[in-house]
Amino acid sequence: TPPVQDLNNASDGDLLIAWALHRAARKWRAPEYERQSRRLRGAIERHLIRDYAGYSVLLPARRGFEHDGYVVLNLSYWVMPALQEFALAEPDGPWRRLLLDGERLLRAARFGAHKLPPDWLSLTEGGELRVADQWPPRFGFEAVRVPLYAVWAGRSEQAGLEAVSAYWRGAADERPPAWVNLVDGDTADYPLSRGGMAVRSLLLGMPGKMPEHIRPEDDYYSASLLVLSWLAAFLPEPAVPRAPLQGGKRPRDS
Repeated sequence: TPPVQDLNNASDGDLLIAWALHRAARKWRAPEYERQSRRLRGAIERHLIRDYAGYSVLLPARRGFEHDGYVVLNLSYWVMPALQEFALAEPDGPWRRLLLDGERLLRAARFGAHKLPPDWLSLTEGGELRVADQWPPRFGFEAVRVPLYAVWAGRSEQAGLEAVSAYWRGAADERPPAWVNLVDGDTADYPLSRGGMAVRSLLLGMPGKMPEHIRPEDDYYSASLLVLSWLAAFLPEPAVPRAPLQGGKRPRDS
C-alpha cells in the first residue's frame, strides 16, 4: 500500500503523453485532446522546468533531483521531436529554449576517452558538468535514447553526436557493448540489444539495417527502442511544417 511503489513521475513519459495528445488533436480534429495536452504541458512547465546555472533544464521527475548546489539531469529525457512541435505550437512557451539548452548541454557533457554523454549528469550552480555519482558512470541504457530523439527531430548535428557516431561506427565487432564506463573505460561483457542496434542504425543513416520484427527474446526495453526507432525512421511528417529552430536570441520566457 499503495500498490505503485514509486509515486514519482517521469518527465519523458509526461512529454510523450502530451505529444501524443497534441498529435491526436490534429489528426482527428479533436480540440479536447489539445486542451489535455496543454494542461499537461503547463504542469511540466511549472513543476519540471527550471532555470539553473544559465540553462533551461528538465528535471527527470518532480522529486529527488534538486540538491544543495547542483541538480541531476538525464539528457535522454529531452524528447526532442516533442519539444520541437511544442515550440511551433507555443512560440512564447519554454520549449524552444529548453530544446536549445539541451543541445548545449549535450555538446558540453562529453566524458571518457570517447567523449560520450553520460546516462546521468550533474550540473552545479556554478555551471560545472560532472558525471553524476549516484549512478554507474556510463554511456549506456539511458543515454542510448539521446541519438534516437535527436535523429527523430532532425537535430543530430545540433546535438553534437559525432562522438557517439564515431564510437558506434568504430566498434571492434558488429555489435558494440551495451555500455561503456566513462571513468575507467570498462565495457559490458554483453552486446547492445537489438533495440539499441536499431538506434545505432538510425544514427549512422542505415535505417534499412534495423531489425524488422520484435522477437520473443527482446525484453521490454529493447522492444520499446525498436518501435520508437521505426517511428523515427518511417513516421510521416507532422501535419504542420517543421520550422528550423536556430540558436541566438531567445523568445520571451513564460
